[in-house]
Amino acid sequence: MCLAAAYWARIGRVFYANTTADAAAIGFDDAVLYEQVALAAEQRSLPCERLTLDEAEAVFASGTRCPISCRTDRGWINPPLPSPRRSRSGRR
Repeated sequence: MCLAAAYWARIGRVFYANTTADAAAIGFDDAVLYEQVALAAEQRSLPCERLTLDEAEAVFASGTRCPISCRTDRGWINPPLPSPRRSRSGRR
């Protein structure tokens, strides 16, 4: 899992065995990632282009929460929403 994703997911703890040097020794050198992240988007070796959509900005601005929830040792992240009650006909 990407370190940024681990922070964004607010997981409680990360377990790992190999160091960055161990990973580099088998071809997974992430030093370039740290170098690239420090650069402005237009200077990175992987072209990055920001696209904007009114709908995406509106959702982001509204603070709408992600529908995915998970439980950590520190409690819930995005606690599950109550299930909608169904009528006897099966309609909400």
